[in-house]
Amino acid sequence: MKYRKLPVVIEAERWRAGDPFPFPGRANYQTVDGDGQAVFDGLHTTWVKFETGDWIICGVKGEFYPCKPYVFAVTYEEADGD
Repeated sequence: MKYRKLPVVIEAERWRAGDPFPFPGRANYQTVDGDGQAVFDGLHTTWVKFETGDWIICGVKGEFYPCKPYVFAVTYEEADGD
């Protein structure tokens, strides 16, 4: 079987080393392995590592996860409005 993603609007910010965390006050985050970062995904109760250049996505249930730029480019487009 094949499936198509439902058209939902998500929040996302591209993270670069040295930038402040893009969702202040909404998630716990920390430095790991020297230059990597990790964000706590409260929905799945686990730390998720992301690297410079990754997109950090806040999903429909408030969960946080990284997305590589090449995947983001073919999966998402900018949404109008809020």
